[in-house]
Amino acid sequence: MKAAWSGTPLAMLAAAPARLDAFLMANNPDLHHADHDAQGYASATVTPEGFSVGFNKVKPLNPDGSAPAGALLYRTRLTAPRGAVEVRVERL
Repeated sequence: MKAAWSGTPLAMLAAAPARLDAFLMANNPDLHHADHDAQGYASATVTPEGFSVGFNKVKPLNPDGSAPAGALLYRTRLTAPRGAVEVRVERL
């Protein structure tokens, strides 16, 4: 992402993922979760009761290139219940 934004007015934000996340969330009231410093995966579940997505952020590799013990860093779940407009964000 840093290379893509190089030379643009937003290059300073792209250089610091946490700053970029804060900027995006402050300027978009519909954005409920941002993490541009994440490696991991997401899984979505759609049911008659609603829609949810679980984001699983993993730890980076150790300096020697080996996998860290307990690779999962944290989970975040976004849920949109049927018939509701709000999105619930839970850090698990």
